[in-house]
Amino acid sequence: MPDRIRRATTLLPPGTVSVGAGLMVLGAGMYVHLAVAGHSLPASGMAAVSVLWSLVFLLGLGVFLPVEQELIRLVAARTAVGEGVTGAVRRICALSAVILAVIAVPLAVAAVPLARLLFGGDTVMVAELGSACLAMAVTTVCRGTLAGQGRFGAYGGQLAADGGARAALACAFGRGVRADPDRRPAAVRGDDARAPAR
Repeated sequence: MPDRIRRATTLLPPGTVSVGAGLMVLGAGMYVHLAVAGHSLPASGMAAVSVLWSLVFLLGLGVFLPVEQELIRLVAARTAVGEGVTGAVRRICALSAVILAVIAVPLAVAAVPLARLLFGGDTVMVAELGSACLAMAVTTVCRGTLAGQGRFGAYGGQLAADGGARAALACAFGRGVRADPDRRPAAVRGDDARAPAR
């Protein structure tokens, strides 16, 4: 049976197994993240997390993923002809920095009204959205470079590290919330945290 599996994997494009395994770990990390949030937060708090999650995916898939794909194309083309990739990576780094600034500056300027509109007035959640954009800008360059150079093992490892970090941080947050509910951000504490003391 192992021989059959090895023969089957040789028919797949290079990197399929490592990238697929990384995606599985990343998906599991996302599941754990949402599961812990669902069990640790009230309905109003989970709603705020869902809004944050949706915005991160919107920006990640709609803004940063095309940049990553362009970097993959540029790096792969230069690698194929034996040219250096430093110039292409630098240009994409600059582009990612510009995109990040275009997103982060309005978030900072309009943090209070955005917090009222999206997160029940909690500006910490707006800061977390900005932090997520920073992380996506960095991983865009890392993943694009790795994939363009055909380093799919490292690419899959980066995906797995992302998923593992999500799960670990979510579990740590969940334990902290159960130990001390008042440590939660205002937007995720729910109505119970805003109720007047009796």
